[in-house]
Amino acid sequence: AGGWLARVYLQDFGTEDVAMLCSLGSPLNAVPKGVPGVVDQTRGILTYVEANCSPAGQLGIPVVCVAGKWLEGVEQLSGVDDLTRFLVGQGYKQVCGSAAAWGDGITPVTAAHLEGADNVTLEGVFHTPVGSSEQRPWYGTPKVLDQWVEKLKLRQVA
Repeated sequence: AGGWLARVYLQDFGTEDVAMLCSLGSPLNAVPKGVPGVVDQTRGILTYVEANCSPAGQLGIPVVCVAGKWLEGVEQLSGVDDLTRFLVGQGYKQVCGSAAAWGDGITPVTAAHLEGADNVTLEGVFHTPVGSSEQRPWYGTPKVLDQWVEKLKLRQVA
């Protein structure tokens, strides 16, 4: 939620004292309307943000959106081996409209990226430190951190 909360903050208070917006696995795009089986889990918050907050390219500060690509969801359960992918996929579907998406186990990659941002996708990265391990690293695991932390170096907006 940090990414969309930051966008609302920036819309309300401006970017004068803000150098950059960096989002880690936060859903940032409105939930698709009219998709069977999709219930907007944000209760319209992401739709509000999309309609009322400046796009990434118009904020006047660099925007970096980091997404993890840990597990691909599946639409149909075809056996016990697909159970995790099916369950995770049902969560993805509530955010991006499709269970057959890649994501960090919580947020699909497509929902964590914004048009006009510096979008980064990290292979094999899980959403949260809870349940993470060397085999299932999260955004803050040292070997993963090394892959995106350089993006935090200040740079000019084009």
